Amino acid sequence: MAGTEFLPKHILDLSIKPNNEIGWSRDVIPEVLKYAHQRKVAVLALQVQMNFPKATCDFYWLCYQNEPKEFSGTWEEYCNKTFEDSCKWLETVTDDLLEHELRTGFGITTERQLILKHTRILTYFIDKEHFEKSRK
Repeated sequence: MAGTEFLPKHILDLSIKPNNEIGWSRDVIPEVLKYAHQRKVAVLALQVQMNFPKATCDFYWLCYQNEPKEFSGTWEEYCNKTFEDSCKWLETVTDDLLEHELRTGFGITTERQLILKHTRILTYFIDKEHFEKSRK
């Protein structure tokens, strides 16, 4: 797996690090993914999390994930595919979906603007070295 050391300070400064996991708000995450793609770092997984003052809600079922060992193409193709797929997945994470999942998964109802404020996309990257190791 790759850390976040490849990201510039201005992007890291926008991150939220709940429970030692790094994530970004939904309005920032597209910039993070674009920067990773430009640096040839692939997206291994994304997961929705909401951080309220008294509770953290992990939406394990709302995630983008892939298995590098199952991918038969090149590293560059993998980077492109994970970038495209993760961006498409993000488009499905709507306010309506989050409101529904928060209510049905956790029994929490809240105002819509609080959903945007408290939602984070946890982000996990993979670099070429770990990609190649996973395929052996």
